[in-house]
Amino acid sequence: MMNNKNIFITLSKLEHIFQKTKNYLSQQIPNNYIALKIAMKANGYINIELAKKIENQKLGKIIRNCLYIGDSSLKNINSYIDKISILIKKLLNKKWNNELLDITDNNQKTIGYIERSTARALGLKTRVVHLNAWNSNTSIWISKRSNKKAINPGKWDTLVGGLVSYKENINQALKRESLEEANLDISAIRQRSKLQKIIDIYKLTSDGFQTEELFSSSCLLNNMTPSNKDGEIDIIKIHSIEEVIRLIERNDFTEESSLIIIKDLIQKIKMGLNLHQE
Repeated sequence: MMNNKNIFITLSKLEHIFQKTKNYLSQQIPNNYIALKIAMKANGYINIELAKKIENQKLGKIIRNCLYIGDSSLKNINSYIDKISILIKKLLNKKWNNELLDITDNNQKTIGYIERSTARALGLKTRVVHLNAWNSNTSIWISKRSNKKAINPGKWDTLVGGLVSYKENINQALKRESLEEANLDISAIRQRSKLQKIIDIYKLTSDGFQTEELFSSSCLLNNMTPSNKDGEIDIIKIHSIEEVIRLIERNDFTEESSLIIIKDLIQKIKMGLNLHQE
């Protein structure tokens, strides 16, 4: 139990917040979405109206409530996806990110690529990595997303978080994102855990149905001062655990970062660490 500034944070309360957040990130497929298959290997979920427009352009075929794109030979699959991405950009008025993501099969093998801004419209599985940096047992580094971000603008987040790009593995992605978002060389951080899968996310967003693998690494960062390089973060600061919990309960954090932080807190309590002593 942590008691500071007249606030009680119990293990049961943290577990309640964790489960509530996990449930939010584990949504059912909406009724107006159908399955999607690319080259009979990659799976996704797509709004039925968007699927019909793709079919009308002869870029896919709807059969028994599933949109099929390409065949198992993978012939010209990237050409198909490029054309579909351009169509989605036009129909949904999407801003082009000029960043490619993997299209993977069920065995995590890369079979093609897709423009980041259109991946979610097809419900394709993406991967995201986070670095959750503690300053001490009682405080944590957090970052505030730029108000210019298309997703979760102005929300608080873990120190580092970003999608795994085309032909990257999760460790390469974390190294790149840590340098871009916090100007950190993660190889110089001595007390850092390996990346761990936290959850498979299934969530309806304004861009489409999000299916994503969430990975996180935790570290102690008390001898370095992070600073943003890519302009996607407005503020980086140290916050007390009590204040972070307040912000999470006010929904000022992204759900993904909330889950990561709460999971770390639960683990610290179960390890017997004193969360109100430096």
